[in-house]
Amino acid sequence: DSAQPPTLAAGLTQYFLPVRGMPKAGQRLVYRPYLFGAARIAFVNTRKGIDHRELRHYLTPILERPIPVQWEEAEESDIPADDLETSPADGASFAPLPAAAAKKTSYTQWKKDLKNWLYSAQVLTLFYSPSLKTFSVPGESERDFRIRLGQLARERRDEAAEALRKKYAPKLARLQERLRKAEQRLEKEQAQASKAKLDAAVSFGAALLSAFTGRKALSSTTLSKASSAMRGVTRSMEQSQDIENAAETVQAIQEQIAALEAEFKAEVEALDDRFDPLNEQLQTLPIKPRKSDLSIPLLALTWAPFFASDAGELQPAW
Repeated sequence: DSAQPPTLAAGLTQYFLPVRGMPKAGQRLVYRPYLFGAARIAFVNTRKGIDHRELRHYLTPILERPIPVQWEEAEESDIPADDLETSPADGASFAPLPAAAAKKTSYTQWKKDLKNWLYSAQVLTLFYSPSLKTFSVPGESERDFRIRLGQLARERRDEAAEALRKKYAPKLARLQERLRKAEQRLEKEQAQASKAKLDAAVSFGAALLSAFTGRKALSSTTLSKASSAMRGVTRSMEQSQDIENAAETVQAIQEQIAALEAEFKAEVEALDDRFDPLNEQLQTLPIKPRKSDLSIPLLALTWAPFFASDAGELQPAW
């Protein structure tokens, strides 16, 4: 190990990850060479209206081996490029730098390798609800997505129920108006029938009284009164039939209203099955970046700090 970082060729810059924590007794701070890559990635699906862009940071070791850098070994880092330091911590030592890391051409190749690895390995997978025609947002878990769908389902169900109410309201209003008129007719027929029965009874009673008290039992006047009374009875019987017809009309309209209300209720209940995010089979949409959706704004040698024990055990210190 060296007490100072190596001197690099012109055009090469080196950075240092910030040290977090303090070494324990028997530990010392050692820097080891890594590549730090900042990558801008766009996940685009124009047909689905998705355009999600991220800036990610990756760390991978540089080792003295035939292939010094393998991006398959990279780990995503939560350290942004702005937090990289330009000088090491005091008292640290440095592991040897592989020969390839001292060549400027190596970084050009490693940058291409990073882009190729991102192109082949990175994918954004979104959940999709067919019933609500909604995608999850990047980073949203299935559980959180279903919770959000639950709220959206309630809103959509209320909107659909309101649309149904507007659809059925004119039909119900027409039937209720017909029922009102039919009930008015029934009341009128009932009133007319009551009056006719009363008139017929009075006329028939008057005719009988005249026949029993008159000087001539079968006078023309008496016969005329009796005939009028009989016609009144006939009219009363006809109006009873009118009442029955009117009552049947009222009942028929009431049955139509009940059927319409049952149809409306069934359609509203069906909305619960239509918007059921908890039991819905979600689909997935994988989105891979195109090479034109990838850019590498920074790729640099970056020294990563470790706490090293006398036994050679290493503990990440960033």
